[in-house]
Amino acid sequence: MATYLGWIWDEFQFDAAAAGVAPEPGRVNIIGPSYGCFNSPSDLHEVKRLVAGAGGTLNMVYPYEAKIADTANLARGSVNIQMYAEFGSTLCEKLGQPSLRAPFGIEATTQFVRDLAKLLGTEAQAEAFIQHEKKTTLAGVWDLWRGPQGDWFGTMDVGIVAGRTYAEGLKYFLGDELGMKIRFVAGRPLRPDDPDNIRVREMLHAKQPAFVFGSVNEHIYLSEANAKQTHFIPASFPGAIVRRALGTPFMGYSGAMYLVQELVNRFYESLFNFLPVETAQGRAEWDSRRAGTMSWHADATARLTALLEGVPFIARISATRNVRTAAEDLARARGEAQVGPEDVEAAFESTKNRQGN
Repeated sequence: MATYLGWIWDEFQFDAAAAGVAPEPGRVNIIGPSYGCFNSPSDLHEVKRLVAGAGGTLNMVYPYEAKIADTANLARGSVNIQMYAEFGSTLCEKLGQPSLRAPFGIEATTQFVRDLAKLLGTEAQAEAFIQHEKKTTLAGVWDLWRGPQGDWFGTMDVGIVAGRTYAEGLKYFLGDELGMKIRFVAGRPLRPDDPDNIRVREMLHAKQPAFVFGSVNEHIYLSEANAKQTHFIPASFPGAIVRRALGTPFMGYSGAMYLVQELVNRFYESLFNFLPVETAQGRAEWDSRRAGTMSWHADATARLTALLEGVPFIARISATRNVRTAAEDLARARGEAQVGPEDVEAAFESTKNRQGN
């Protein structure tokens, strides 16, 4: 696919057909979106919105909204936008006009709009658009990222497996802009330093991030690991996932808002799942335990801290209490005067097996 669009241009001799076609000022081509590209309708909708906001006029969306017979009309565009890093660059080079890459995140999108406007000569319109976006689309990002749940972003780790454009875009936005911990990134097609499917599976079995963006493969690996505390977010095909709505972009300003909204909703879902919910009987049992609270050996406390390091941050709130309670119950049952590291080990395994990893 990397050279396929360029091959069409050469094979059907569109360079000759376009020889008499001159670029028209202000006209923009969007090159790359097609069937089989994850989330293409929504991301394309956002990129079109950015083009209009920067002051551009859409010339062609190729090949998604074009026919082969229309291909020569690409020469009318004065700027090309390459939607995906994986393909489209060869065709952009053959067209010979300036090219930009579709953006992820807030800063990159702002720079994209300014760069496009500079090429089009519409800087004033672009700046007005950026200021309007700050007060509308991006207001929600600011409210959520700087709100009460803002501290959670820095505590959450993320694994990413996706097409090259999505992998790099998510790494930049989630890691560099939102401050989340990027556990691993695997772009497709693979580069020499990217983990392959076998390595990704091993990593997810060993320790699960709080969030995994990926395909059905990663979803399967998480199921194998019984990773009930990890949130899986589709970010790539293959997978039994439908992405035809226009309100689920990953790119641009709207993509930043959509992703932050998804993350925060799942933060709260995690918190809800791990808040302790007790019956009257459970409260009575807890009160009776507190009346005879046991002492803890220093090695037991250290072991508890080490074991809980592998538990996602929000889940750790209730996991600490559950493991401590179970360890003290085991120590009492054995007639011990204080909780030892072996009680913590047994309690942790028992709690993990009941709740899932």
